[in-house]
Amino acid sequence: MTSQPPSRPQPPRNNTLMIAAGAVVVVALLVGAYFLFFERDDVVSGAGGGVSVSESQALVGGGEVGDIQAFLEKSIGKENLEKATYTLDGNTLRDVTIPTPEGKTITVKEITFLALDTANPEPHFMDVRVKGLSAELPEGRIPGVTKVEGDIVYSYEFDPAAKTLSVPAAEFNFPGLTRFNVSGKFTEVAQMGGATPDEAMSGMAGAKIEDLRIVWADEKLLRALLEQTAQSQGMTLDQLKAGVTQALPMLEQQMTGDLEKQVLAVAKAALDKVDNVTITIVADPAEPFPLAGFLALAMGPGGMPDFNALKPLNLSIEAE
Repeated sequence: MTSQPPSRPQPPRNNTLMIAAGAVVVVALLVGAYFLFFERDDVVSGAGGGVSVSESQALVGGGEVGDIQAFLEKSIGKENLEKATYTLDGNTLRDVTIPTPEGKTITVKEITFLALDTANPEPHFMDVRVKGLSAELPEGRIPGVTKVEGDIVYSYEFDPAAKTLSVPAAEFNFPGLTRFNVSGKFTEVAQMGGATPDEAMSGMAGAKIEDLRIVWADEKLLRALLEQTAQSQGMTLDQLKAGVTQALPMLEQQMTGDLEKQVLAVAKAALDKVDNVTITIVADPAEPFPLAGFLALAMGPGGMPDFNALKPLNLSIEAE
């Protein structure tokens, strides 16, 4: 019997190189869009390097315990809050335990509100620091990861008169897995928050990006995402990387624009390293750019990004 020579790696289906680069950008954009943060000019006191707030509206340092309790009941729901356990010490929740619908548990050592607007139904500003978070994940949520541990900074302010939203700091730091940081400013924001996610997003429907910076300093999450992508196409990660490498010269000939070249360079660098990759995305448009178009990656015919439509964003995308 004649033995068959080993088959060469095939180019990945569905333009996996773009999926790899897109995974980086999409994760960054969607998470960044969900957490929106702000800053104001009528400042009386600072808030620990986060948002600055007006004394008449802010709960800073020595606020009433009832203000925090009322905010939690309103934002989370009294019934859901009763399922959690915690100790409220001034502006800090300690030893927090939260059951999840999947039967898992989230624990947090401390949740401290450095600033919180208690004068409006939906807070116009907030600066909260989460320390010592530990969350069990449902099986398969992130391949090979059953628990995430780390800290979060959540800080924002909304100016309803000017319809502006500023995000000085939104960071998710999970050592050993990934760190994600978002900052930026937005205009044409109709409202902040809402009773449902749909209502919250409707307030951002006409929002525009004035500037935006996203830094994804990854350790192991990208590997898990790429392995999941490879598995969905019946490949190993090494086969995926080999296929992309084979397809790269053809894609470089087809994608000749400056932004396209940046995306290809990011994809190549991410696939070469896989672990310990830092990806930085900066948008600095000359005029505010519609947020909806950015989040949709200006999708053109065939489901591929329309890079020409994204040119006004003056995007810079780098990986190291």
